[in-house]
Amino acid sequence: EGIVSSPRVRALQTAEVIAQVLRHPEVEITSTLVGDEDPRALIAELSRSPNEDTLLCGHAPQVDALIAHICRAPEPFTRLKKGGVAALECPAGIEGPGSLLWLQTPKQLRGRAGD
Repeated sequence: EGIVSSPRVRALQTAEVIAQVLRHPEVEITSTLVGDEDPRALIAELSRSPNEDTLLCGHAPQVDALIAHICRAPEPFTRLKKGGVAALECPAGIEGPGSLLWLQTPKQLRGRAGD
C-alpha cells in the first residue's frame, strides 16, 4: 500500500492525516499530482511503483481527468469536490482499463463519521 500526494498544502495535510490514521510510515510526494499535469504522467509514475494499492491526494480537475483516463471515458464524468473520495479498481494495473467502484462527497463522508 502507498500514499501519494501533491506537494500543495491542503492535499499534503490530508495525506498526512490519512497516513497517521492508517499508521502508514510515509507519504510520497509527487509534482505529477499538482493539478495541471497530464494524467498520463502520473500513471507512468505509478506504474513503476511496487504498491498494489495506492491512495492519492490530489486536486480537481486533474483527479477527474485521471478517473476518466483510467476508465477509458472520452471526457471526465466526475466532479470531485474538495475532500471527495473515489475508489477505482484496475485489474490490469494502473494503465487500465479500470472501473470506478464508488464516489463519496464530503457531505456523505461527514455522515459516515457518526457510524
